[in-house]
Amino acid sequence: YFERLLATGWDPNRTYGEDRNNALQMALEICEWNPDHDPHDLLYLARMLIDGGTKLDRRNAWGDTPYSIAKAVRYCGPTDPVTKLILSRCLKAVGPSGTGCDADYHRDQAGKIIRQDVPAIP
Repeated sequence: YFERLLATGWDPNRTYGEDRNNALQMALEICEWNPDHDPHDLLYLARMLIDGGTKLDRRNAWGDTPYSIAKAVRYCGPTDPVTKLILSRCLKAVGPSGTGCDADYHRDQAGKIIRQDVPAIP
């Protein structure tokens, strides 16, 4: 399905919902919603979306990147193959410092993470 979408020009960086997650960020939620998912299927989907042009340094409205979502224990976790793939590809795309791979949270005076004004991609 996604292969056909990509072939017709669909942009995997398009954002969805109030959190402004792209397709890869949304796909990573599978780890939380379905802990018994097939890890090979998710790895294949992630690879396809990345190869299709997903920007790995794009942050959602909370400041999370695909890597910061994937490495969170409540999602895939730091040792999951999809997390390792995303980090590897992100480091190649943004450079060895990796500063674009990690989340960038904005906090209020109490230290609570706040939503950021991230423009939607049509």
